[in-house]
Amino acid sequence: MHDVRHIDTTNGKHDADHGITLTWGYTVCTDNSASAFNRLSKAIERSGSKHVTLDMRKCRYLNVAGLRCLLEWNSDLLRQDVELKICGLSPVLARIFQISHLSWLLVDPG
Repeated sequence: MHDVRHIDTTNGKHDADHGITLTWGYTVCTDNSASAFNRLSKAIERSGSKHVTLDMRKCRYLNVAGLRCLLEWNSDLLRQDVELKICGLSPVLARIFQISHLSWLLVDPG
């Protein structure tokens, strides 16, 4: 079970040009991550931002179910006209995004 205290929505500053930066505070992203994404969505709604950067530097493990949750969350955000970018991935996780042809989600696709 994910603990809401691990989602830091206060880092970074929100403004109309740069959006909001949220921190993924877990070491894993799996099928159990859907509730954490829901909490992140609420933080985005409160901010009113249309540009979101998700800092995943703490994440060390991402399985296919976690990737599915992330992509479903991105689809939900797109339906709300919110653009998602991801930063801070380890080289191994960044490579997963590249191999999966998802590097368009990365701030710096490398």
